[in-house]
Amino acid sequence: MHLVTVVKVATNAKMFNFARSQINLMKAHKIFLFFGLLCLYANAIAQELHYDHFTVRNGLLQMQVTTLFQDSKGHLWIGTKLGASRFDGKHFTNFTIQDGLPDSFVQHISEDSSGRILLLSRSGLAIFNGQGFVAYPTEIFNNRKALFAPVVKQGDSIFIYRTNMDNQLEAYYFDGNKYILKEQYFSPNDWETINDQIQMFYDLQSSTIYSGSANLGLNSIRNGKVKKILDVKEGIQSFTKGQDGNLYICYDSHFSKLSGDSVLMIYSDVVPIKSNTNYRFAVDKAGRFFFRENDSQRLMIIENGQIFKEQFDHGIITNLLLDRENNLWIGTEKGLYRNTSRAILNFIHKPGGINDYVWSVSEDKNGSILFAAYEQGLQRYRDGQFEILDDYKSLNEENRAMNFYMGSLRAKSGDVYLPITNKTLLRYDGANFFVDIKSEKQNVAFYVYEDTSDSSIFVGTLEGLYHLNQGHQEHWNVQPGNGRSNSITSLVKDRSGRVWIGGFKGISLLQNNEIQHMPAPGMPFPHGGNALLRDNLDNIWIGNPHGLFLYDNESFVNIDHPKLDKLVMALAMVGDSALLIGTIRELLMLDLKTFYQTGEVRIITVGPDKGYHAIEPGQNGFFRDSKGYYWLTNSDRVVRIDPAQISTNTIPPETYIRSVSLMNERMQWNPFENDQMHHPVFLYAKDEKNLRFEFTAVSLRDPSGITYSHFLEGYDKGWSAPDHESTAIYTNLQPGEYSLRFKAANTDGVWSVEKAFSFFIQPAFYQTIWFRVASVLLAASVLFFGGVTLTNQRRKKQIAMQENEKKMAEFQLLSIKNQIDPHFTYNAINSIASAVVKEDKDVAYRFFVKLSRLMRSILQSSDKLTRSLEDEINFVKDYLDIQKFRHKDRFDFSIDIAAGVEMESLVPKMCMQTFVENALKHGLLQSEHKGILKIAIKNEENNYVICIEDNGIGREKAAAAHGNSAGKGLQILKGYFDYFNRYNTLKISWTITDLRHEDGKAAGTEVKIVLPKAFKYIG
Repeated sequence: MHLVTVVKVATNAKMFNFARSQINLMKAHKIFLFFGLLCLYANAIAQELHYDHFTVRNGLLQMQVTTLFQDSKGHLWIGTKLGASRFDGKHFTNFTIQDGLPDSFVQHISEDSSGRILLLSRSGLAIFNGQGFVAYPTEIFNNRKALFAPVVKQGDSIFIYRTNMDNQLEAYYFDGNKYILKEQYFSPNDWETINDQIQMFYDLQSSTIYSGSANLGLNSIRNGKVKKILDVKEGIQSFTKGQDGNLYICYDSHFSKLSGDSVLMIYSDVVPIKSNTNYRFAVDKAGRFFFRENDSQRLMIIENGQIFKEQFDHGIITNLLLDRENNLWIGTEKGLYRNTSRAILNFIHKPGGINDYVWSVSEDKNGSILFAAYEQGLQRYRDGQFEILDDYKSLNEENRAMNFYMGSLRAKSGDVYLPITNKTLLRYDGANFFVDIKSEKQNVAFYVYEDTSDSSIFVGTLEGLYHLNQGHQEHWNVQPGNGRSNSITSLVKDRSGRVWIGGFKGISLLQNNEIQHMPAPGMPFPHGGNALLRDNLDNIWIGNPHGLFLYDNESFVNIDHPKLDKLVMALAMVGDSALLIGTIRELLMLDLKTFYQTGEVRIITVGPDKGYHAIEPGQNGFFRDSKGYYWLTNSDRVVRIDPAQISTNTIPPETYIRSVSLMNERMQWNPFENDQMHHPVFLYAKDEKNLRFEFTAVSLRDPSGITYSHFLEGYDKGWSAPDHESTAIYTNLQPGEYSLRFKAANTDGVWSVEKAFSFFIQPAFYQTIWFRVASVLLAASVLFFGGVTLTNQRRKKQIAMQENEKKMAEFQLLSIKNQIDPHFTYNAINSIASAVVKEDKDVAYRFFVKLSRLMRSILQSSDKLTRSLEDEINFVKDYLDIQKFRHKDRFDFSIDIAAGVEMESLVPKMCMQTFVENALKHGLLQSEHKGILKIAIKNEENNYVICIEDNGIGREKAAAAHGNSAGKGLQILKGYFDYFNRYNTLKISWTITDLRHEDGKAAGTEVKIVLPKAFKYIG
């Protein structure tokens, strides 16, 4: 099937005839090869790969994809019939006529050498300037019969190729304002039919345009000169650039590779392909060909000489693209599809397909895969077809349920042993079923193990351990760990001849017919072994609810890794290089060679980025078939794993600053305009010293797995710990030059190149060098000329200034006191009076006491700048109790104080009350639903953190209802904090965050106040 034929460049008529004869010779074998491929194709008809489907619900502009392109920054561009979308792995950014496109129907997208995006539509060219498109419309391309070839960049010139009404190939040069006809290729006499279709491809590396059609064959256009490469009469269907850098051609039902000006044929007569059809295809790093079947919506794959047809219906496939991370993108009339890996095939329960609740997989002597489901019986799978096997039911004289369990075995003899609930164990020799264990009890088997030394069989059951050897049966009534586990779920024999008997909570050993329970002298292992495995070095691997352990025949070692701190369900060796590990949450692969050579625990997570989307691997669910594939049962499916195709993603994400925002006086984040990003200068005097940076990293494989780290030079002590947080917030930055360094890593921990964003905070006039120099000179002059008298006057003046500042702070505090709305007092008294009228005297008295405590607290502490945290909490609680009483339980509140919080610690007076009152007045009481106010006081390492969260209408809606005023209380509190911060290295700070639901609607507001424990209060 793997044909290799080289067709050299034909330079004269004899060479053309030779090329034709070669092709005709291949066609003579067309029927034979085609039917051979169909036989191979039938073997793989049931492949079910996972595809992510992107539609307008995910942000895609329109469902009908017309073209796909990946730019140098890693973004995927999607052309549609309504415009274009740019995708960074998480977000779609859409562009339409309103954003500068000359036409809605996007024909082609490419990129020039300077990084500009060039978009071609039916009405002309559009060039992306970083924010939007600038359109250059023309009537030249309005003819629908014209074929649009790729936009190419040659030197500093942009060329667009098309065919005219006479079917001449034309090259138009775009000079920035107009389109100029430069070249015409092929005369009308070269064409046999007016509707002949030309396919074109521009190879950026060689600056060559390749054109092909049914009548012109294959030609190259380089430096304006046309050269015939191949004479083909059934037409060029399509071109593509493989990930190996070679140009591949689909023509006349063949797939070939272009090497220089020679054509190397790869596959001949693969499937009947319609001539004169733009037949999109793609070639990945492994040499796989992806293409669309003629009259269906199925994707066809040629891999290692075999042709596969996917069952998944993508709709009408219009484009195929393999990005730099080897993700396959499929553009269709139903939207956009993505496949990240072909290492995992899914078998998901469907009518006529695999049963549900498959607990074990095995293989019979004939190479058929056996699926054993708990309640739904046994299936045989071969050549893409499922067949029910139920002959075993004739062995069930009692007519009781015979449900299959995990832990089946394919012995060296080829016989398959299947654990069941009734009769304990079935043996299947490929034709007949047998019951091998004789037991009067209704026993249940959970695991079958073959002793490779004598091919005897050990069976772990609910009623102990069985040993079958040449028709002889032995039984030990053992429970792993001396009864800590009821059932035997795993077995293995070590190099000393001991049989390990494992359960979830304990392990026992069998040697010379004697049972030893762990922990024991020399074997001090206290945990279970529900998954046991002996590797190529005769070491024993142990999986249990505590993680993964290794017994190296001397001691037990806990394999320490964050992903291995949970229940390990299943283990399997991949040659001698890797260990497959199924945990309760995910599938992992441990690099054994590295571990044994260096001790490093190097884990590859086999997650969605590698095609694994299953939920919870099954207990001892691995099975390796005769072809080297690994099957794994899961709660929702069975997967077939090809470990050879599991690899780390070595392509780091492209990382950028997505936005920079400043906090305004209303404590809202205002993002920069794009032009401000190029020369960022902030003015300290305008309080532009609180900044938020938002990062983005373009990875089209697994954007949710990206981690970020950043480091602000001159401020941070080191890089931040890697996490998924894509923002960095800095407050109270001092004047000076800064450089924010940032980077990102993909799911497999491959870091991007470090980048930097530099900015400058311009000092206020009093912070400039000239001002300081002038101040020093002035002070020296005063000292020199004023003597002692002026010095004393200056000291008195400083004392007076300090007193004045203190008076100012007290005045601010009094102003904060006034933020308790006077109407609140009147309304509270009226509410209490109403309770009195209703003769609810206990309620009236209770709330009268609370109100009096509020008033007394205000009056008694009017000369204080601070008070204890306990007093502040009591003040807020009394206030909220009264408000809840006034508003008839329209809201609830809670105050949660963490352990270790010192209640006598001093805090700024009203620091909680101001935000609580704002949350109540502007958020909760404006909502139609019952309000919830949560106050939490946390004890962090060096700070007390006060969190005030409400589920009100949000700041945006509140501002619309009450105007854009930031509130007098917040303004005073800000000045109040600034006064305190002036005398401290550590700073008091607060942030206000708008909470939102998943649909983007407002969900309330969260305020976070950070109070350093070592803060010194002045005044």
